Amino acid sequence: MTRSIFLISLPRSGTVYTWQSLIDLGGFKLPEFMGDPTFHKNKQKGKINRDDHRFYYTGDFVTQFLKKEGLKRYLPDGYALATHMPANQHNLGMLKECGIGKLMLLVRDPRDATLSWTYHIRKAGLSLRNHHTNIFYLPEEYFSWEHSQQLSYQVKTFLPMAVNWLEGWFEQVASRSKPYVYITYFDNLRRDPINYFEGIFKFFDLLDVDCRRLSDPSQGPHFRAGVNGLWCDEFTEKDRELASELIGNRLWQAYENMSINSEKSLIGRELEKRGDLTKAITTYAEAIARFPNSMELNRMLARVLEKEDRIGEARLMRARFDLMLKQENALFVSDENYLKEVIKLQNGKSA
Repeated sequence: MTRSIFLISLPRSGTVYTWQSLIDLGGFKLPEFMGDPTFHKNKQKGKINRDDHRFYYTGDFVTQFLKKEGLKRYLPDGYALATHMPANQHNLGMLKECGIGKLMLLVRDPRDATLSWTYHIRKAGLSLRNHHTNIFYLPEEYFSWEHSQQLSYQVKTFLPMAVNWLEGWFEQVASRSKPYVYITYFDNLRRDPINYFEGIFKFFDLLDVDCRRLSDPSQGPHFRAGVNGLWCDEFTEKDRELASELIGNRLWQAYENMSINSEKSLIGRELEKRGDLTKAITTYAEAIARFPNSMELNRMLARVLEKEDRIGEARLMRARFDLMLKQENALFVSDENYLKEVIKLQNGKSA
């Protein structure tokens, strides 16, 4: 192996399972310090030497910054690297400076990530409270609260950070500038893990990896439920209202901007303009496979189907998409029935 692979993820989105599977399937190496039994203990106690060149980052999640010396140590020597870092000026500049042209981005509905984070912090307990204040402040009495009170606190603190984090990375994807970003979703991992990993390896030009050797994600130490939409059951009405107010249209706007500026979307529009409608349909379907929740891409696809007098198929795609939008947990959820029809169009078959 002569190259490395870089994973960026929203916390509580299947990071550990994805990272370990990239190592197992692709033959990548884990950075040596991660295998040091004292590393995690020292990190949790705040005893990590920030000048140690083995480490390619410092901080965590929104406070995570890349370190040039540590990053260059693992590139391009066949390592799998992972962080929760934000898409800030420092990190994007460091990636470019170190010659990292591609990375993958793993996202999840931030409301479900918030719920999972709440359970994670609760399980970690008071002993790791100081460690988690590297991300944001946690009152000492937090660990004496009931779960519902803890969740409400995380809706007020973790959720806004997650929304802002997603917006930053969506803007980087929309820019179509280096580092080029391959976006995938927790729901893809949950629903079709083999296809999920095949897409990742294809993006990194690794086409000979046998993804059928995957281990069961439910057996991993960081797997809790792995189900989308659980926030609907546990958020109080007040939490729901606050989450809705915090998110607003921000993520939809960022997501739409990202999807319509994707390469496949731009090619599809050019094909449509030239009158090559059959190829435009296939190309739009390929774009939707990457951005399944994009309303604008769905409209483009339906419009071209109508131009080809495939009225029934256009109505079906609209109806499938509308059904997906009516689901309360529609953020970054790939509706299986909708995607089945998209795949048919990708393959040039009638829906």
